[in-house]
Amino acid sequence: MAVPDDNASFQMLLCEKVELLPGAVAAADGFGYCKCCWYIGDACHSSRAFLLSAANPSAQLDFFTFAVFDVGSSHSLKLSLASEGGDHIAVYLGKAQDLGGSETIGSYNLELRTKNGPLATVAVSSATQSRWTAKGVAVPKRAAGEVIVVGKQDPQARFILEKAFP
Repeated sequence: MAVPDDNASFQMLLCEKVELLPGAVAAADGFGYCKCCWYIGDACHSSRAFLLSAANPSAQLDFFTFAVFDVGSSHSLKLSLASEGGDHIAVYLGKAQDLGGSETIGSYNLELRTKNGPLATVAVSSATQSRWTAKGVAVPKRAAGEVIVVGKQDPQARFILEKAFP
């Protein structure tokens, strides 16, 4: 049985694929293994490592992140392309409400930029729902104003994965 949390929202972020822009492929030879990192408010979540190079200018990620935050809050949202060691290469800067402002899953192409301009794009799907949990299932505690990232074992995350991404 679903138990609503009227004070919280639940956002699903799916990074499907990262692709270097044509003018940036030559610069990628020094990248090697990379990861994508979401920074949502003070919370962060990183993908598995993937190879990005001139010979391999795109990578399929299928990297899910699920965030819980106060209804109506306006918090920063950053997506970073980083080296496997954590050095940031390029970044997208925005707000959580810029992606998935409704319960319908939307598709976005985010531009990852360096100080010199665009480097890559990331195909992202996102939606935001009212938060709910399952009766009798323990979920992480969240203080007012705090953003937390929950895993695929969360009842709402598991429901989305089973229904929308079987």
